[in-house]
Amino acid sequence: AAGAQQLLAEAGFGLIPDSDGSFTVTTAPDGSPVEAAALNRFLAGHGFYAAELVRVQANLEQIFLRLTAGDALGEQPGRRDPEVPR
Repeated sequence: AAGAQQLLAEAGFGLIPDSDGSFTVTTAPDGSPVEAAALNRFLAGHGFYAAELVRVQANLEQIFLRLTAGDALGEQPGRRDPEVPR
């Protein structure tokens, strides 16, 4: 896995290493989402054969937290406190 990880990093893929020695490929070299088939072809073309490719999908809680990031409890959308003159 280390050789494949190094190859992908050098090619410009976005990577997040995991504590168990595996890694997550986040983006293709051009910054676009990674297609599993294209990733597998790239690896195989360089002599690496993936035992498993898994698409990681956000769960409902992660989506909610991403959508509401920065929102404060009790705050109404589009409403701000008036500015206090100095």
